[in-house]
Amino acid sequence: MTKSFESQLRKQLRDNENDLDSRTKARLAAGRCDAIEQTREQREWSLGIAWPALGSLAAIAAVAVVLVQLYRPQATIIDAPDEFYDTLEQLEFYEWLAETEFEEIAT
Repeated sequence: MTKSFESQLRKQLRDNENDLDSRTKARLAAGRCDAIEQTREQREWSLGIAWPALGSLAAIAAVAVVLVQLYRPQATIIDAPDEFYDTLEQLEFYEWLAETEFEEIAT
């Protein structure tokens, strides 16, 4: 729609609104108020349902996270690959070597 068409239509609607009698204006105003109130009630009702539902979903998600953490298989030394044991032995050797050299320097 073009701007001129919109402005002409708006002007015509305003003129028609001004030409209405007071009884019709009052009925239109009451109808608008009723429609606004119904919309507000529907919105409040839907929010009233939404909050408990969202809270329930959050609680279910929290329980799921806790259960996954509790029942997740834990890695044990038995499950470790051979490279882990080799690295551990090397670390123990280097620790022993450092202690031995420190003792020799101290004496």
